[in-house]
Amino acid sequence: MERKEQIDEEIVALCFARDEKALSLIGERYGNAARALCRNVLHSDEDAEECFNDTLLKIWQSIPPARPAHFGAYCLKIARHAALDRLRARAAGRRVPQRLVASAEDGEEPAAYGQSPTEDAALAGELTALLDRFLATLPERARLIFLYRHYFGEPVEKIALLAGCSERNVFRSLGKTKAQLDAFLKKEGYRP
Repeated sequence: MERKEQIDEEIVALCFARDEKALSLIGERYGNAARALCRNVLHSDEDAEECFNDTLLKIWQSIPPARPAHFGAYCLKIARHAALDRLRARAAGRRVPQRLVASAEDGEEPAAYGQSPTEDAALAGELTALLDRFLATLPERARLIFLYRHYFGEPVEKIALLAGCSERNVFRSLGKTKAQLDAFLKKEGYRP
C-alpha cells in the first residue's frame, strides 16, 4: 500500500476516534489543493480560506458514519460544494439570477422546485455514475484537461502548463470532450 493511502486511512481512523489531529493532517495533505479549488471558483483568498474551514467542519461532522474509499476526492468534493454554496450566497445577496450562478457550476441546473431531497440524491448518484462511465472512456490527457477545467476550475493557461501543450490544444480538447459528453448523454437519454 502506498504511503498516501496509509495517510488517508489514518485520517479516517482519527476522525472515527474523534481525534482532532485528523484536522491538522487534512490541512497538511489537502489544504493547498482545497484552497486553490475554492479560490478558482470564488476569486478570493479570504473566501477560499473560509470555505476550507467549512470543509474541515463538514468532514468532521460526516466521518463517522461516512467512510470514504477515496478520501482525497471526498475532501475536494466537499470543498467544491462549500465554494459553490458560498457563490450562491453571494449571488443571493446581490440578487443575481440563479441561472447565472448555475452557469458558474459548468452547466449544472438548479434543482427543480418541488423535488424531494431523496429524488435529488438519487438523480445526483445516477448522474455521477454516468459521468464516471463517460470519463473512463476518455484518453488520460483529455480526462485530466476536462477535470482540471470543469471540476477544479483551473484557468486554461495553467492547464496548458500542466498538460504540456498549448492553450489552443486545451481549448480543442475541451470542445471535443464536451461534444462527446453531449453525445453520450443523448445516447443515455439525458439530453433531447
